[in-house]
Amino acid sequence: MHLRLACFVAVGLVSGLLGACGPSVAPDCTATVSAGAGNDQETVQSALVEAQAGDVLCFPAGTYRFTDELTVDTPNLTLRGVQGETVFDFSEQVRGANGIQVLSDGFTIEGITVRDTPGDGIRASGVVGVTFRDVVVEWSGGPSEDNGSYGLYPVESKQVLIERCRVEGASDAGIYVGQSEQIIVRDNVALHNVAGIEIENSKDAEVYGNHAYENTGGFLVFALPGLNVKWSETSRIHDNVFENNNTSNFAPAGNIVGMVPAGTGAILLATDRNEFFGNTVSGNGSVGVSVISYYVTGNNWDDAEYDPFPEGNFVHDNTFTDNGEAPDGIASILIGDPPIPDLSWDGVVDETKDKSDGSLTNCFKDNGDADFINFAYGKPASERSTDITRVTCSHDPLPEIRF
Repeated sequence: MHLRLACFVAVGLVSGLLGACGPSVAPDCTATVSAGAGNDQETVQSALVEAQAGDVLCFPAGTYRFTDELTVDTPNLTLRGVQGETVFDFSEQVRGANGIQVLSDGFTIEGITVRDTPGDGIRASGVVGVTFRDVVVEWSGGPSEDNGSYGLYPVESKQVLIERCRVEGASDAGIYVGQSEQIIVRDNVALHNVAGIEIENSKDAEVYGNHAYENTGGFLVFALPGLNVKWSETSRIHDNVFENNNTSNFAPAGNIVGMVPAGTGAILLATDRNEFFGNTVSGNGSVGVSVISYYVTGNNWDDAEYDPFPEGNFVHDNTFTDNGEAPDGIASILIGDPPIPDLSWDGVVDETKDKSDGSLTNCFKDNGDADFINFAYGKPASERSTDITRVTCSHDPLPEIRF
């Protein structure tokens, strides 16, 4: 019997029968599903349906081809592939909004490449405990508005871990975490997306060790109106590299990320009490780091609970080089001719709040030779200022996020 045939183990077979299946099968697999052993769509979805809580489904090297979304609703399930060799190909998908939709707690996916989904790559909705590890999501045709919006997309979730992943080609955000809390995003690579990494309407995120390059924007922290979760706050963004994010914006018309100018290192929009430190921000043609209110988008909102002002953010001890040399779009219009300073703030504050204790001030400190501008959005040009001493201040460090 051929080795490949011998290694195919039907779903539900006990792990004790897996020992002879070769080195690509991990010893703790509950069941193994091989590519090309029939209809991949039926075989894999059946495996997901029949899996029991705590199972580990292993996928040996090969390309698995799907025509429909895969759905996971078994708790504490692990999908494990062979890193760089197990490919889930959705290029022929005709149904479903995602490649993989996760609806159950305690989900882990590792060592699997998800390729060419018409919609989002992997979406986890309302999950407590979700891990993406050594996962690749990619669109093989390069940047295009026809690509799926998001690569990794946990939303309304808690205890989110994204580590050692790579996402390329998303028409919105490669790595996106929305309306969630207790988040760790570390040691990932994001390239050729509109936004490399985005944390939106979330709190308590630890974002470090990532490399975002050749996106439109390297990193975004947004607070947007009209969502169930109103806060965006208390994230630690540190020890990342955001460089050469100069890809033309290819988001479909109407997407909020469509306003992000090519050449953006990082934007903090209407978000509060985040700490951005120890990062390297270089070669971004428009802005290094910009702290702005939602007013800059020019959009109206109908959400009485929404707060459009960025407050209490602390940008410190970062390294900036060669940013702002070729500003694009809104950066050029609002901030001006090159070179644009590394650090920018729109100067918009909530005049109804008491700011006397300094807790609402956006602070910039110890960023080496980085220059600064308050471009005084919506105000006379005479109020623009490059005097960083007015915002040279500190906030207490945020606690590290662990779970």
